[in-house]
Amino acid sequence: MVLLNFYFLVSAVFNAADSFFQHTLQGFATANEKGSW
Repeated sequence: MVLLNFYFLVSAVFNAADSFFQHTLQGFATANEKGSW
């Protein structure tokens, strides 16, 4: 049961990090296309 909870915790963290990095990289790509650097 503890292992299962740990698995869900790690999974949630990875999902949040993946979503965060996707938004960040998408923002960089959009800024790059607009030449706002």
